[in-house]
Formats: sequence, structure tokens, C-alpha cells
Amino acid sequence: MSILTIRSLLGKPSSRPCARKARQWLVSKKTTIYYLLSTIYYLPILPGAVLALLLAGCATRCPSLSPVGEFALAADAPEGLSGITWLGDDSYALAEDSGGRIHRAHIVLDAVTGAITNCTFTGVQSVPGLVDAEGIACEHESGLLFVSDESGAKILKLLPDASPIRVPLPDFFTHTRPNKSLESLSCEHSNRGAGFCLWTANEDALTIDGPPSSATNAPLVRIASLPPFAIKKDAGDWWFYRLDAAQGGPIPGAGPDVPFNGLVGLVALGDERLLVLERSCGLVQGEEGGAPSLITSSIYYVDTSRTKPGSPTPLKKKLLWRQGFPFSNYEGITLGPKLADGSRAVILVADGDVSKARVAGMTVTLQWKKALFALRLSAGR
Repeated sequence: MSILTIRSLLGKPSSRPCARKARQWLVSKKTTIYYLLSTIYYLPILPGAVLALLLAGCATRCPSLSPVGEFALAADAPEGLSGITWLGDDSYALAEDSGGRIHRAHIVLDAVTGAITNCTFTGVQSVPGLVDAEGIACEHESGLLFVSDESGAKILKLLPDASPIRVPLPDFFTHTRPNKSLESLSCEHSNRGAGFCLWTANEDALTIDGPPSSATNAPLVRIASLPPFAIKKDAGDWWFYRLDAAQGGPIPGAGPDVPFNGLVGLVALGDERLLVLERSCGLVQGEEGGAPSLITSSIYYVDTSRTKPGSPTPLKKKLLWRQGFPFSNYEGITLGPKLADGSRAVILVADGDVSKARVAGMTVTLQWKKALFALRLSAGR
């Protein structure tokens, strides 16, 4: 239907009975079509500045991230910290991937700069049935903790005085690759029946979705939004997300699967928007004689509401931050408290494990750095 035809039907009264009846029907029904077409009719007479303002308001405002800096943990800090979640004030819970343990810590931030000034570990909890804890999320109204376990691809709801309860997962998560399953977990309040949902994703491509990541392959992974108290396995929604190809080249003695990339962390921002942490392992030579990097961390922004769940089209993503690290393997991410200027703290935790490699016939022990990294998240403008 042309604009001229639309105007003749809706723009002004017409002597044609059919046009007049059509207009009366649309007005009486108060349909979306009427208002949409009326808007189209009046668009040409809107002042250019007003029209530009309206169109700009329709676009989703993308947040921005600015790095604050790294904070080295004490030598006796726990190893294998792969997940972190903010509990309120300066309290945090951290998941350890080398055992079924959850650590509690006080992390103190400078309220103005967002810099981490101190970190003290205050306790540890062993969780029955938890083997390889990777992601952790807190539901703030109830204080419930949820943990993703990469061993067997499962999510557990932790209860104060009872055994953990397993959260039902979609059947496609049974097709994860070994040591490449559910590294990420975040919680978002929503209007769904439970009042909140859990976000998780497989780290690398499912076996049913194609080959894993490499320097020449940017595979698809699945980000899922799950109701935590669902009975059916396939409750919830999911979206394809395309990883970057792995950064850098092989690391001597590290094995044939290096370089690789993976989705290792999620942060729910509300309204179905997410921060996505990708971790790439590969040797990247430093610029102008600088130190080489073994790990490249990237944080992307996605808005899942703009893509239909289950669509073959991957989510659109926007890079907010990327940095290479020689020995800091950042795997966990959480949204922290508000800072003095209204921005939010974002905190990463590095997996400070010990790994071994064969180099020139010798076994080399590598101690990954135990560290936190702070960023500032500002609302889109």
C-alpha cells in the first residue's frame, strides 16, 4: 500500500464510502495498524530535530566499560577460582574449580575510582555433589546461591540445611565437550513465574553445532535463559552466540588444542541484556618489544530481546573491552556495587591454578596469577 493510499484512507475524511468505512473501523478498534499508519502520515511534517530525537530514542543504549586495574591476591589465596558473584556491600562468593568448594570474601573498593584496595577470604563451604565449580550466581532477594558444574554440565541450587537441588537443563546441554561445558552463570530478576531467571552458556561449540574454536574457526555456542524452578527440561529460551576465532598462535608444550577461545562468564544487566566474557588462550606477541600474552580477555554487550529465541541468526554483539595478559587467566565476572558517580563496578577473577607443559623435553610448571581485575560500567548515552 502506497503512502498516497494510506493518506487517502486515514489522513483526512473522504467522500468515498469504502474509504470512510475503513477509517471508521480502524478508529473504533483502536488497532496498532491505525496508529502506525497515522504516524507514517504525519512523519513528513515533523521538524527534523524532533524526528531525529524520536528515532534516537528507539535505539537501545549500549553501556561502556573502562578498565580500572588489576589487584594481586595474596600467595596463600585459594587456587582455581573460576566464578564470582556479589552478595551485597563488600561481600562476595567465589567458586573453586579444583573441588566442590565455595569461598567467601570481603573485597573493598574505592568508592570514587572503583579500584580494589583489599581482599580478605573469610570462609569456605564444601558442597556435596559439586566437582568442578565454574560459575556462581546469587539471587539477592532470597540469598540463594546457584553454581554451575562443568563436570557433567549441571547447575545446582544450594540450600542452607539440605542437599543441593539440581536445576533442569535443556537436552542440548548433554552434547557439551569435555571441560568445555557450563563455565558461566548469572541471575536476572524478571516478570516470569519464579520472579527471576538464570543465564548460562556452553563454553565452546556443542558437538551437534559444529567443530570447536580454533585460530581459524569462530563457532556458535548457546546462551540459555532458564527458570530455576522449572519441572520440564526444555523450559526457558536460548540463543546462538558466535565466539571470536582464537587469538594468537600455539603455546610451546601446551597441547594441540591451543589456541582456543570460549565463553567463560555472563553478567545479567536486566531487560534481557548481558555482558559476555570471552577468554582466548594463545601466544600473542607483545607490541614494540612488550611482553607476550598467553590470555586475551574480551567483554561484549548483547541484547537478547532483539533476536527471536531459537533463531539460527546469532546475537549481535558489541565489543566493550579487550586486554591481553601474560599469566592472568580471567574466567569469572560479576556486577558489583554502585560507585560515587552512579557507575557500577565490574570485577573479574583469575583462575590461579598450576599447570604443567613439556618444553624441549622438560616439564615446565606454570603458576597462573591469582588476581582480580576491576572495571567501571557506565550507562549508555
